Amino acid sequence: MERLIAIHFGLALAILVLHLRLGAIFAGETVTPLIQHNQIHGAVCCGMLFIGAVFWLLYYLTEGADKCPIRFYASIVAPLIGALCLIGIYGAKSKGVWLSLVPVLPVLGFFVMRNLKLRIAAPAIICIAALLALGIYTVRDNLYRTAGPTITSTISMLKDASTREQVGGAVAQTIDSAITPISMNERLQLWSNAWELFSAAPVFGWGSEWLELWPHTHYSHVQYTFMHNGYLEILIRYGLFGAAIFAAMLACFCCSVYRAAYLAIIPKHAMHAFFIILIFFSLTILSNSNNRLASGESLSILTAAFALACQLKIRLLERKQAAPVQ
Repeated sequence: MERLIAIHFGLALAILVLHLRLGAIFAGETVTPLIQHNQIHGAVCCGMLFIGAVFWLLYYLTEGADKCPIRFYASIVAPLIGALCLIGIYGAKSKGVWLSLVPVLPVLGFFVMRNLKLRIAAPAIICIAALLALGIYTVRDNLYRTAGPTITSTISMLKDASTREQVGGAVAQTIDSAITPISMNERLQLWSNAWELFSAAPVFGWGSEWLELWPHTHYSHVQYTFMHNGYLEILIRYGLFGAAIFAAMLACFCCSVYRAAYLAIIPKHAMHAFFIILIFFSLTILSNSNNRLASGESLSILTAAFALACQLKIRLLERKQAAPVQ
């Protein structure tokens, strides 16, 4: 299994090196990393790969330190993957993924400080933070051109909402405003339509019937049927009841993984990677419907399969412990 994981990260590095257009990124162009058809999906995949690479390296610097060949390999491959993934996320210009990384990066720094010796961890964190700060400062104009108008419109909408009794009025005014960026405007229209449908059937949702009702919503002229919010995708189809079922399933998956790590069936770094990737992905679907697309479906399958493998290992261990000693 360790060799398969090593091959996976090696292939990921090869794809990043071959397909990431560094020249275009540094020239300010928008790119689509990791052979995806959409730059947002590529950025999300880069984020998950980045988190996985961090914990993969941490494992070989701590628990797996005695496995010298793979440790040496991980020490070279993981930092390169991390750097290229961050560059790819910047180049994809997905504001939602940028925001999703904001709470995740300090958490990763915490785990680095917790797992490595202070004399190693502190300089590493300081150097990485300094490089990130330098990179952000260098591309600050590009960042502002990409995110500045959206931030300005969001602040204006929130201020307007705080002075109104109905939040919907502030949203409608932002949609009607000529200065609202197109991507934000379309998302607000989609979210307004989705909330309209959800409000009409909040408990069990509409199932597939929502597609027939969509043309009758207030902003029916908007060209997408992707809600650009993974939670609204669930709510309009299955309602609060369906969302509760999904949450219960995810809680069971997390419980199985936690128990497997507690019983030393899997490394704790694998558990941490599992949880942080899920948290990161749950943040990205606040502004995108990644759970409805191939990347999200693949993550769902892997999440369930990993949790199932952990649960089967737990049962096998329990049977061995319960078996009478011959």
